[in-house]
Amino acid sequence: MDDLSRFCCLNAGCPDHGKRNHGNLTVPARYGPSNTRVRRCPTCKARFSERKGTPLYGTRLPAQTVESVLAHVAEGVGTRKTARLAGVNKDTVTRYVRQAGEQAQQRHDELVALSPRTNELRLDEKWAYVAREEKICGPDDRRRGDCGDHAALDLEARLVVSLVVGKRTEDATHALVRDFHRRTGGRVVRLMTSDEYSVYATAIRQTYGQVVTPPRTGRPGRPRQPYTVMPLAVTYATAHKERKNNRVVGVSTRVVLGTWWAVALALPASAVSRVVNTCLVERYNGIDRNRCSRKVRKSYAFSKDGDTHRAATAFCHFSCNSCWPVGTLRERDADGRWRRRTPAMAAGLTDHVWPLAEWLTFPGVQRK
Repeated sequence: MDDLSRFCCLNAGCPDHGKRNHGNLTVPARYGPSNTRVRRCPTCKARFSERKGTPLYGTRLPAQTVESVLAHVAEGVGTRKTARLAGVNKDTVTRYVRQAGEQAQQRHDELVALSPRTNELRLDEKWAYVAREEKICGPDDRRRGDCGDHAALDLEARLVVSLVVGKRTEDATHALVRDFHRRTGGRVVRLMTSDEYSVYATAIRQTYGQVVTPPRTGRPGRPRQPYTVMPLAVTYATAHKERKNNRVVGVSTRVVLGTWWAVALALPASAVSRVVNTCLVERYNGIDRNRCSRKVRKSYAFSKDGDTHRAATAFCHFSCNSCWPVGTLRERDADGRWRRRTPAMAAGLTDHVWPLAEWLTFPGVQRK
């Protein structure tokens, strides 16, 4: 009997759209050399290939070849190298990277729609560029130049909760904080930290602050303007690095929002560190540069196109959440054996390590 538990209706106008394991799908036919199943939704009478919503949809290559191409990309192999190793054209590699990035974004929006266990947030940005560095771009090079990763990382689970790819601007930072606020259900986490990029404090105030409108007094003169009040539970601190001869000689903590007492209570409760520092996020940035060849410094594999760069970034970040176990997250099972865990497992979002082949064949859903 066909297992259709991971599939759903992809018709946006259907009442059963996006409902997995809903029991409303049938398999009326199969097609192609690989005997691909056709799914039918009795509710809206729509038919879909089981590959729709995955990088395999519409491909003429064997599924094993597509999976091999994307496995090379996920392991940090450049586009041209991947094309030579897999025996395909470099444009074919680029096309599959774009499709995999779109599917990864959709899977992330579904899997991490809400992160209930996130208690410690680290905000950071990682520099990268498209086509050429910003300092040598002309005024007409709007699609070239810096294109970094703005990430909101759950430190305890090593989970990338939110990601915004683009130039280092105030708009990108505000979009990152708003997206994290939405994915955590609007609740205030125990501790938020970052480097000393001042825009983070402004974005946190605007996102978490509560606007208070003073009542009209009826007296002559201008009425009092609305003002923002921060909840007492918001605690935000930065890591201040002291440098000497371009080397970091010391790191101290600066409390921006909240009190020293709140930070002193939050740090002992942390599962990863007793001080505010950048070691875990810098480690993660190094891993991402290793897994995404286009972000390696001084490399010929840098991105030439902005859309492909964003797709590759989404694919590497979000597949890493579910497919790559982190050594420091392992735990002992009932038999005393070590059990590997991915960031998604540590965050309580899934119960197993996803093989890349399973990730790539799991259809994404375009949410409204």
